[in-house]
Amino acid sequence: CLELNVKKRINSNNALNHKWFDVCDTKRYFCEINDYFYNKIINNLISYKPKNKLQEIGLTYLVHNFPNLDEIKNINKVYANKNKNKNGKLTKYEAKKAFKEYLNTSTTEELNIKVDEIFNNIDNDKNGYIENEEFARAALDKSIFLDDKVLKFIFDFLDKDGSGQINFDEMKTVFGINNNKEAESILVNLIKDIDTDNNGEISFNEFKKMMINIIHF
Repeated sequence: CLELNVKKRINSNNALNHKWFDVCDTKRYFCEINDYFYNKIINNLISYKPKNKLQEIGLTYLVHNFPNLDEIKNINKVYANKNKNKNGKLTKYEAKKAFKEYLNTSTTEELNIKVDEIFNNIDNDKNGYIENEEFARAALDKSIFLDDKVLKFIFDFLDKDGSGQINFDEMKTVFGINNNKEAESILVNLIKDIDTDNNGEISFNEFKKMMINIIHF
């Protein structure tokens, strides 16, 4: 895994399937999650309906850059355990098999409907499977946004110049928009929706209100 030459370096798939993991029984050790947590994850997956792209970006940044948070660790354990072939692509078949007992369904048709609903909510690129990042940001308990430290962590990433306000140019950088008038127009409207004091920028309090709005009480 530490080989500098990428052509010689073992890939993540082969690394996870190496005999060392079986000898050390690490899969069992890393995936001991109780039923309460599974049910919590399922409820979060079903209810995941972000209202705008900035909420998604905030969640994505959090799950990528706050990996020591216990809940994110456990969510990643669940994903690793249920993605049986370790290819980073959780299919509908794997999801049905993995979460059948937690979805409270009595028929195959009901199970299919529930799993379809989860995929419609989470599979943003509509490629037919859920990636680890998509799964983690949907499964995360959104009440984490009641913690100002967590919100400030995300806000500081978006506030590139440290001014205490997120402006249009910073948003363009975050969204990777370059000379696209249609995308810029959508971005202007997004800022307007969040910018309650109408100064053309997003303050921390405005950002906080927007992120907390994703929570399902």
